[in-house]
Amino acid sequence: MQIIPGSVPRRPSMAIMCRHVLTRAAVAAVLLATPAMAEVCVLPVEGSGAVLDALLREREVRAGPEGNTRRLWADRIADSPRAQFDFPHLIVWAAGPAKGHYAIDGHSFRKIEAYFPDGPLARFPWEAWAAPDGTRYRRGHDAGGLVYQLLPGASAWAAIPLTDRTVWPLFDTGNGDFYFGRPGLQMASRVVDGQRVATDPLPGDRDTGEWTNSIRTVPGLGTFALSSAYLWGTFGQRAPRTLWFRSPDGDWRVVPVDLPEGESLLTDLNAATFDRDGEILRWFPGPTEASTVPPLFLRLTGAGPVFAGSAPPGRYRFDAASGAWMGWDFTGLQYIPSRWKVALGLARDPVTPRFRVVRRGDVAAVAIDGILARTMTTDTSVLHTTGPVILQPSRPALIWTDIGFAAFDGETTVFPPDLSTNRIGSHVQVYQVGERTVILGTEGSFLLNADMTADRVTEYPVSGRAIAWSRHHPIPGSDLHVLVGDGNRPFHVTSDFRTYRQVETSAPLLDHVAALPDRAAVLLTGEDGLYSLEAECPQDR
Repeated sequence: MQIIPGSVPRRPSMAIMCRHVLTRAAVAAVLLATPAMAEVCVLPVEGSGAVLDALLREREVRAGPEGNTRRLWADRIADSPRAQFDFPHLIVWAAGPAKGHYAIDGHSFRKIEAYFPDGPLARFPWEAWAAPDGTRYRRGHDAGGLVYQLLPGASAWAAIPLTDRTVWPLFDTGNGDFYFGRPGLQMASRVVDGQRVATDPLPGDRDTGEWTNSIRTVPGLGTFALSSAYLWGTFGQRAPRTLWFRSPDGDWRVVPVDLPEGESLLTDLNAATFDRDGEILRWFPGPTEASTVPPLFLRLTGAGPVFAGSAPPGRYRFDAASGAWMGWDFTGLQYIPSRWKVALGLARDPVTPRFRVVRRGDVAAVAIDGILARTMTTDTSVLHTTGPVILQPSRPALIWTDIGFAAFDGETTVFPPDLSTNRIGSHVQVYQVGERTVILGTEGSFLLNADMTADRVTEYPVSGRAIAWSRHHPIPGSDLHVLVGDGNRPFHVTSDFRTYRQVETSAPLLDHVAALPDRAAVLLTGEDGLYSLEAECPQDR
């Protein structure tokens, strides 16, 4: 079985907790080293306080003094954190009078010229691509027809001039081909040795206005493409789409697809995950489309791929232990219609989500009896909570249900007593760090054992139902994780999830932002600016 993953966009959490206002003086406080933990410290990011002060003064003018609440606005100077391969520092966006992109350069808050060709960012993060051979491509800041190329080993980007200012770029992550064209006219060019050259037209139908908007090569098989009617709009979920295929030595041909009524093909082939299982090719949509677009199953024949089936939309994941794909079909919040609308066929009753499995050799997702989602119902709506699912390489998968975790090995289901809602609580979140599985529930923190028992962490620094909403964030480059509580408690660090040490500091810390790519540290927000939590405190501090 060959699994070809798609890209997974980062979506960092920016939730801000509450703390009392403190001063910024004397912030570098050091924890004593222990055998399990390195020496850590909290250091201010110089210059960030002035940017936050300017933002708060602006808010006070606009909203009055009652709007000047530091703990509610601190995250606005560290929004949209990004780290990228060709820039050494974390980049954030700050709002307010000093708005713009800033780099966390060492312990300084430095404003940068963000966009190409003068800065490190493409205008949009999805307009940067990496080819299998290591070549990188990126669109410029303007829409004026410049694409940049960074060859493996090169230190500078080189511009590829494009003569058509209405260029629409298409990138094939399967083989690294980069196409250009004018939407709707099937004009196509490709980058070869840093130059734009004409290539065969991409698939579509000029008479109906269809044009190619996604292309992906599956190594050893051929190239798939999606076309849609340009006038329907590029991003329309329900726009009619056509699936095409071309073998390495063949021509483009349509692959007829018969999906259930109301469902459509996905829009992005490069974000999808292809799974080749013998003569079956499974196609699972990317994260942004998984809840609305059905997985597609194709059977490979001598004449090329043919449609073999589909599955209900859902967030399916591959379980290495059983060799199956599994997950909940997705329903989300559903409103309860009136009886007369149901009787007249104008609406339907809420649908209960099912846990489904796609086994080896199958072209259908089988619903598993006995695994039920938790349900919350009001007079007008119903919400099913369907997660998390814990996949373990050599053990049964754990699925969160209405009575706790169910252990499922691909065929049979058991309910371990230690993992029931009575013991761990009605709301949980799970962290997997290497071979270690940490379960945080409203009844406590637990470490999962190989026999499906769970040890309670007796010295967890957060108590009560707030345990389930506390968060662990890794400090890359170290074995430490930082624990963020409910905003009224100090930060802690741990290396084994059993013992925790409080971060002793006078800094008015609020929340975690992101890891810093240039050292073993993470960026934190505070009521008076930004801070870094250093896994190893610099000797000169």
